[in-house]
Amino acid sequence: MKNFIQPFLVFLIFISTLLPEFGGIDRIGFQWLYLSIISLSLFSFLSYNRQHDFKKFINGDLKYFTIFFIFSIFSIFFSENISESIIELSRIFILLLVAYLVINLIYKIKSPFNTISLLFIGSLIIELAFSYYDFLNITLYTKYDFSLANELQGISSNKNITASAILIKLPFLIPFYSHRNYVVKVLSIILTFLAISMIFLLSARAMFVALIIIYTLILLVILTDIKSITLRALPTSLIYFLPFIFSIVVFSTIYNKNNTVNLISRASTVNTEDASTNQRLRFYKHGLHHIIENNIIPSGIGNWKILSIKYDSQEMQGYVVPYHLHNDFLQFMAELGIIGGMFYLIIYLIPIFRNIKYLILKIKNKLNFKEIINSPKFILLLSLIVFFVDSNLNFPFARPMIMVPIILILSLSYYESKTN
Repeated sequence: MKNFIQPFLVFLIFISTLLPEFGGIDRIGFQWLYLSIISLSLFSFLSYNRQHDFKKFINGDLKYFTIFFIFSIFSIFFSENISESIIELSRIFILLLVAYLVINLIYKIKSPFNTISLLFIGSLIIELAFSYYDFLNITLYTKYDFSLANELQGISSNKNITASAILIKLPFLIPFYSHRNYVVKVLSIILTFLAISMIFLLSARAMFVALIIIYTLILLVILTDIKSITLRALPTSLIYFLPFIFSIVVFSTIYNKNNTVNLISRASTVNTEDASTNQRLRFYKHGLHHIIENNIIPSGIGNWKILSIKYDSQEMQGYVVPYHLHNDFLQFMAELGIIGGMFYLIIYLIPIFRNIKYLILKIKNKLNFKEIINSPKFILLLSLIVFFVDSNLNFPFARPMIMVPIILILSLSYYESKTN
């Protein structure tokens, strides 16, 4: 029974990603509320039972998150809107507390990677079920095209969030391709196919980029061990690409004649003539301009939604304010100065580089490609890359649905680096 407590506590944190809006306009309101209540409750519970180590705030990877939090506190003194800063600061504190709790809990779980993998896969099944339910409802009344992509948001409130939440968890299915149980192997491949197909249906271009990077990395790992790919071992290497290729073939066959849903047609819209791309480029230009002019002095955490009015006033329609810069790293640099923003970037760069270093080391030691691809560190690297791409093109920091899984992934990455 004692071994069950820690996984259950992690589950209580993770379940926040699946909570509905309960009558609110956006579900993130209730998700942040739940996350604050559960994190403070668990912190009190662990403190009472003396089951955590305060040194983790200043040791290991968590110290960069702590420094980022301190910079955020300091920035309030320069804030134009202190109430907005306090709201954003409270969210950063909640995530820092969640990270602290997960890192403490993860060391007490017998097989943390397997436990969190099962959590992610269970969540992935639920997310896909809701999105495909929406898709079937649409096809009952009309032909599907990309203009209806937002109707597939499932349990999320935005198609980009749904696509990101799906793809961050997708790499955790890869080790199951080699499972001894044939049923588990087939089901994991089918689930991967359904997940990739949903990303195509959602037409989230940032996730198209992330998908290409994932399968390019898998291919590169296989090519470094090309001598192991005998005629007998060929199916083992091809199995990693089977869901991806099959998704493209099926999707293209169904929608090839429909230019509004054609994958090539959609990918070709990633240019400066596309309204969405053009808008993002304009936001980035504003952000960079502000960073250059205010590179040391912060503008106040959570204040970009106010600063953006100054830069985008000529493009704004009605009272629609660009709340987010569509790049979390640039936004935090604009709000905290370059140094404060860099500490947020370092939170993710260190585990990414650490896992890349592991990958290079294993390739040099001529480890079998199958062992590398199925290793926890490679899986974590793929998920971190998905998040990194998303953070450069969207604003995942605002969404518990993305941030809670990424905290679990960061904690696993730190755990793997210490235990292996």
